[in-house]
Amino acid sequence: MSTQSPRLAPLPWDTHADLKEGFDNFRKRLGFYPNSMMILQRRPASVKAFRQTTGAVSGEGSLIDAATKAMITLVASGVAGCPYVLAHAAHAVLHAGAESKLAAIHDYPNSALFSAKEKLTLDYAKAVASIPCAVTDDMVARMRGHWSDEELVDITSLIALYGFFDRWNAANATPLEPEPLEVAMKYLAPHGWKPGNHAAA
Repeated sequence: MSTQSPRLAPLPWDTHADLKEGFDNFRKRLGFYPNSMMILQRRPASVKAFRQTTGAVSGEGSLIDAATKAMITLVASGVAGCPYVLAHAAHAVLHAGAESKLAAIHDYPNSALFSAKEKLTLDYAKAVASIPCAVTDDMVARMRGHWSDEELVDITSLIALYGFFDRWNAANATPLEPEPLEVAMKYLAPHGWKPGNHAAA
């Protein structure tokens, strides 16, 4: 497994007093401090802004259930291919209690574990994440057969938000934490995933 130093090293979680509580909440919820935010805290205002945005898009008020959000993120991030975000998304799918779907998501179009609604939604995630965007009027019409306009806003916002994280972490070679790395090695590596320059040095 190749390793390299991150291009910007993660700072200690308690570097900024006004960010500590939020970071400690991350640790309690996930079991670790996410290195992506440990790097971003060089600009505390950006951390606060992303907390607010992420909370609005995918927090407790989201209209989309946790497992579906995590699967959308995993499939959308597969387009960009950032190993760090893919590992975190896989960890989120597992954390949401959808282990069987995580094990089968590499072949979701052909898996009986996924409903027609889920398959369409994951196809939509791929289309939104593609450059150029591959969403069609027909696809949106079919999505509206399963999701309200408000739910569609949450889904599309989530995919767009993780477009930032895909590029942020790829650019910084953000080192993977042990927990998501372990999940990715078990569930994603058999289908071609590699940590690349996100393996901890």
